[in-house]
Amino acid sequence: MPFQSDTRCGTFMVQLNVSVICEELQRMLEKEYTEDIDEGSMFWSYVYEIEFEFNCFINSNPTKPISFWDWFIDNYNSIYAFNQIEDNFVDEE
Repeated sequence: MPFQSDTRCGTFMVQLNVSVICEELQRMLEKEYTEDIDEGSMFWSYVYEIEFEFNCFINSNPTKPISFWDWFIDNYNSIYAFNQIEDNFVDEE
């Protein structure tokens, strides 16, 4: 339903599936994530930051569309929270 806001807000809002992000990172890094990914976990915070950063990016560049996955491949490790979860990825046995 359309609405009118007193302040300017973004056109797009992306919400990510935590499990899919975890699976994609495991595939990209060829490592297994060993910690909790449930709500309130560090991984959950990481995905929240990814959503926020991508939403800012896509809403500030509306004339240059890019798919989330293309953006994610270049930016997954530039998110501050990645430093807190990086050690939880271990080599697959």
